Amino acid sequence: MACDRGNSAIFIGVMYMYAIRYSAFFSAALSVLLLSGCAGYNPLAHPQSSYRANLTDHVISVHEFSAQAGASGESGISSGSAMPGQLPPPAVTGTYSFTVPYTVTSFKKSTATYRQYLLYNGRPTANQKPFCVLTVAAKVARNCRNSLKFNVSTKRTFILNGLAAHEWSGYTNSGNPFAELIVSHLGGGDKLDALAIATNDQIRTMALKILSSIHWTPDTSGQ
Repeated sequence: MACDRGNSAIFIGVMYMYAIRYSAFFSAALSVLLLSGCAGYNPLAHPQSSYRANLTDHVISVHEFSAQAGASGESGISSGSAMPGQLPPPAVTGTYSFTVPYTVTSFKKSTATYRQYLLYNGRPTANQKPFCVLTVAAKVARNCRNSLKFNVSTKRTFILNGLAAHEWSGYTNSGNPFAELIVSHLGGGDKLDALAIATNDQIRTMALKILSSIHWTPDTSGQ
């Protein structure tokens, strides 16, 4: 009887060890399956949050001209005519902004009809040309229309940080890649034209980040 009890105890002990091993194996297999599922996650199949390009540097803001009343009292915003007996829709104003690295030198030009920022890489010399020019005005003209200097190879229309964007890109006659954007917002008002010309890969990367950081914030101070 004592021998049978001993054999039974040994049998139970062996079965218990096998149960522990199979449990550990099952847990490991489940972990591998879960990790495989995470590795196969497709971000394009799920909605993603939009965000501005973050250069971890300073932001340049450009207030619209339409925020300043003209001599005639008009806001400068192009809007549809109001029906008889209706008030015209309120003017939607705001601020364009873009982010540049601290290594960039910017010069601002302002006239009665436009605001313009000229961006240079580092401290500019007397004969150095800006690698990027951004202009805010009620009407902006596309610079790359000049076929004697710009050769447009591709163009597209897309949404840039909530803005309607038209883009033209190609090469200058000097062989440097360029990209020009004209962006506008739903409120009408001023548009922003940005032309970037890259003379090397470093400036090309920096220019693309600056163009992708263009943003518009509506003015809600009057609400």
